[in-house]
Amino acid sequence: MRPNGGGVDFTQSGFTVYDPLTTVCNTPGGTIGNCPGNNYSRTAFPNDTIPANRINPIGAAVVNLYPLPNIATGGTQNNYSANVPDKYRYWQPMARVDYDINDTTRMYSTFAYQHGTEFRNSSGFASPAENGNINQLRQDLVASQDMTHIFSPTLLADFKGSFTRYIQVAPNGDLSSTVTPASIGLNMPNVFTTTLKLLPEINPSSNGCCYYQQAVGNSIGTDIYNTITFDNDWTKTLDKHTIHFGGEVAFFQYGNPNSVGSPNGQFQFNSSNTQYNPLQRNTLSGINDGFIVGDMLLGYPSSGSVDNNETTIQGFPFWALYLQDDWKISKNLTINIGLRYDLQAGLRERYNRLNRGMCFTCVNPLTSDPTYQANLVKDAPGLAAAGINPASLSTVYGGLTFPGVNGNTKNAYDTDWSNIEPRLGFAYSLGPKTVLRGGYGIFYAVGLEGGSNDGFSISTPYTTSTNGGVTPTSYFASGNPFPTGAQTPPGSSLGLLTALGNGASVDFPGRRIPRPQEFSFGFQRELPGQMVLDAR
Repeated sequence: MRPNGGGVDFTQSGFTVYDPLTTVCNTPGGTIGNCPGNNYSRTAFPNDTIPANRINPIGAAVVNLYPLPNIATGGTQNNYSANVPDKYRYWQPMARVDYDINDTTRMYSTFAYQHGTEFRNSSGFASPAENGNINQLRQDLVASQDMTHIFSPTLLADFKGSFTRYIQVAPNGDLSSTVTPASIGLNMPNVFTTTLKLLPEINPSSNGCCYYQQAVGNSIGTDIYNTITFDNDWTKTLDKHTIHFGGEVAFFQYGNPNSVGSPNGQFQFNSSNTQYNPLQRNTLSGINDGFIVGDMLLGYPSSGSVDNNETTIQGFPFWALYLQDDWKISKNLTINIGLRYDLQAGLRERYNRLNRGMCFTCVNPLTSDPTYQANLVKDAPGLAAAGINPASLSTVYGGLTFPGVNGNTKNAYDTDWSNIEPRLGFAYSLGPKTVLRGGYGIFYAVGLEGGSNDGFSISTPYTTSTNGGVTPTSYFASGNPFPTGAQTPPGSSLGLLTALGNGASVDFPGRRIPRPQEFSFGFQRELPGQMVLDAR
């Protein structure tokens, strides 16, 4: 089923391919795009062979991305085997240095680094068709500096600064490939989020599932997490009291540079354009109609798109203070009483590329749209019949809001000021070999939601048909699949009109930080043979 200068014969494939240019409506009075009962039909290619003059060179290049069968060469599936072992390489140097400045000051420095790459070719194809986890990179870095100083026999302090970074770069194909769309005759739109000129991803599917492996990977997912932390902890001894107090200042940051989807595009192919009926397969008894390879060779994708997604760099500061008293009431009983307060500021994106919830009371500009009002008048009888007062819909309320726009704060979330965390514990000795322990505390997690960013990503769909899928367009076959180019995300410029008519993901600014409560009770008992029983 390879074009070799002549036509492509499908008689041995088990499929009958039909010519999409012969589509007719068999219902009297029906037309293409308006055929009662979707009673369409097509004429099969003579001798089940697509003639040479109908084979599209771009479609042929797509088919040729797939390797020739090397096993079970008479079948159309499960006819290729490749030895592509997974490859993993990690290394992790670590170092720690301890040094005493004097009798009252001690310091230590730590450094840990992990760097690794993984290669898993899930298709088994060679470049440029390979896809999977292609040269994925993971990198961890941890560095800290700690100093402990004894101010007096009853006062001790510890100071610590640390930095951690985690990076993951996950390409799904060979991003170094020099095979460009132009080399197979495709003129793909330029999208500002990438400078790469890679082939579009090809995804063949049948009946909603994968018939052949995906060919080509052209996207990359990048995640970077940074955490900077400063801790200051003090211990003061006063008679029967050991008092611990201090605080923490931290900054958490996340970015996803290069995670821009598929700006080089992707296309799906199925059998809809070579079926007997374009809208329903297997309508003829005993005939397996339509075949993905036929659709490919004709240059008729079933769908496609080009992504134009902006990335984010977001972060928030964090502060904490605490005070705890370990009070030795008697030789058998010690009580721990503490209080901690956390303050996490609202998430902020460097370029305000997030949403800040939705305003339910704002009048949407759609209210003033003449088309909307005209449609409301036209549909008024139907609305009234359904018990809906059309006048109640004359004013449209609601819409997405954005940080740093129209007087909004630059934070995507409000700061939660209520994170107070009481702690209580005890240890009671029943004798020289048995101790009871228990405690209760309220804790707050760190809110790591990334926020929603509707308006800053957009996908330009491929126009497969102008009549509901009955006959295909020729944009792909002509080499110019997106004649009007790729759409540009509007950002916050549309204001309340953002995502109008589409689904929107909303995370409201009044989010609360998760608050777990923990309770523990148990005992420890010294057993013979230098063993300890610990139950809790």
